[in-house]
Amino acid sequence: MARAEAQAGQIERAVIDLAEAVVLADRVGDTFSAVVTDADSRGDRIQLCALPVVARLEAGRVTPGDAIDVALQSADPGTRRIFFARR
Repeated sequence: MARAEAQAGQIERAVIDLAEAVVLADRVGDTFSAVVTDADSRGDRIQLCALPVVARLEAGRVTPGDAIDVALQSADPGTRRIFFARR
């Protein structure tokens, strides 16, 4: 049962990743307002303010709750990956 739940979670995340990449595919180069929601050893997690998109990036010296601007570097629906850089 636990294995089935883990697999369901992976499928759900893949669908969300695909949807985010599709929505952002034509917005490469655009700047977005975001809020830092988490910072850990894997990088900083952000939530875009205007779109339901959550991503990770290396923002550097931020804490959860910080408002930052990020630029979309790439959005590839084929790999379900999006990359942002701090502005």
